Amino acid sequence: MGRTLAILACAIAMGGPATIEANSILLATVSNDIHPYSNTLVEAWTMRDLLQYSVQNENGYFRARLFEDSQIDVRVNAAPITITESISAADDPDFALVAGFLTDGFSFGDDTFQDILVLRTLGGEDLLDVLVPRISEYDLFGYTVDRIDRHLTFSMESPGQDLNGDGIWTDFHIGGVYEFWGSPIPEPATLLLLALGSVALLRRRA
Repeated sequence: MGRTLAILACAIAMGGPATIEANSILLATVSNDIHPYSNTLVEAWTMRDLLQYSVQNENGYFRARLFEDSQIDVRVNAAPITITESISAADDPDFALVAGFLTDGFSFGDDTFQDILVLRTLGGEDLLDVLVPRISEYDLFGYTVDRIDRHLTFSMESPGQDLNGDGIWTDFHIGGVYEFWGSPIPEPATLLLLALGSVALLRRRA
């Protein structure tokens, strides 16, 4: 069995400011800042960025993708373009799958794989910079993921670093952060106390 979470930095998306739910907290982030280059002269480039989670097991292979429909044209030597976008279960049916894998607490054996690729950084779920107390060493087990925000900046310069002395190098700058927002799942004892409190309140009102 294997699975892969990929945040592919080959694209970006236009979107409005994220709406923060009242009870959501920032669970984890994944970020990077890189400067890939090409030895060709580029005037404009259409970039896209998507988050992909792939699962492979005895039943076959499937993948869930988020942010896959967004793209933007970046022009050479123009001002950097920064985007803020948010996605939740209401926006994409694949969100529930990705959120489930991010919170299941599972890590697979030596004969399987599980990778995150975010802005050209490759690793497992341990790439998540977890900002809340960990229940699982692998992911966000014990929490629900309500939405994923991303704040990305893209730009191009040409000529950029002229490594070959030919004056036609194009530098791409890709930087940003993915934020995973959600909330802790109450423990059974806490749920029991809440239930007893509700019963007591109803009795008082009666």
